[in-house]
Amino acid sequence: MTEEDEAIETIVGLAESTNEELAKAEGERSQVKEKEKETAGGVRKSAMERLGKTKERENGERVKKRRVYSGVETIALSHDKGEKEVKLRQQEIDLKNRELELRELEISKLSDERSFEREMRAREVANREQK
Repeated sequence: MTEEDEAIETIVGLAESTNEELAKAEGERSQVKEKEKETAGGVRKSAMERLGKTKERENGERVKKRRVYSGVETIALSHDKGEKEVKLRQQEIDLKNRELELRELEISKLSDERSFEREMRAREVANREQK
């Protein structure tokens, strides 16, 4: 082989290795692009999903749908709530009245005890004066 043939073979070898490196780099780039596409697709999908679907996908459990009440049901629920509040308020008033009654009873007992004590002192004083 002549020097020219060796130079040509070297050039061909370099060209082939360069082509292989380019093909390898292109394959890596296509893999990276493919991963980016998958990631972007997942991001777009999750952005467009409803919150319930996202939670369902992440947790694997079904999310209960919130019940939408009609106008009549809303009024009935509001009415029931109002009745419960009235009953609760009435119970609070009854409790306060009972507390007041007990307080009045306690005050009357104290005043009766004081009256009794005054009466006893008055008797003692009257007994001393009679003797």
